[in-house]
Amino acid sequence: MRRNDKALKDRPAIDRVIRACRICTLAMADGGEPYAVPLNFGYDGASLYFHSAAVGKKIDILHKNPRVWFSFHTGGGLVRTGDGVCGWTSEYESVMGSGQVVFLRGESEKRRGLDILTAHAAAGGGGDYDPRALDRILVFRVDILSLSGKKSPVRRGEDADG
Repeated sequence: MRRNDKALKDRPAIDRVIRACRICTLAMADGGEPYAVPLNFGYDGASLYFHSAAVGKKIDILHKNPRVWFSFHTGGGLVRTGDGVCGWTSEYESVMGSGQVVFLRGESEKRRGLDILTAHAAAGGGGDYDPRALDRILVFRVDILSLSGKKSPVRRGEDADG
């Protein structure tokens, strides 16, 4: 990272950003073309969890290449910090990383993944899952291989860039 002063360096800060988000952008490589989709997710501190229909472009790509990249961000509003065209900044925190997809097999693995996902996405989690629905959906986990975070707090007054 070019601006070390903006790095989120400790894991609790990175986890806080991930837990504050409801959408994860999951990016894949479809041959030589990028493909990215915003998805609801679950997070257990080590892996991300997603659910999907069992067929479709995303699933076709992941079966061919299970390596993925993901990102999260909070904030993003423009803030005036000085005069002129360069007197603006954006206040945000972001986390990005890479991982490896693992397709969950069997009812108990799928239930656990859905419990994590619904606990995060719906602030509840768990429940009765229709076994027929479990047969039709696909649940997959992304084992996190790398993480980095960045923050851009707004500096006001004398400290502001201008």
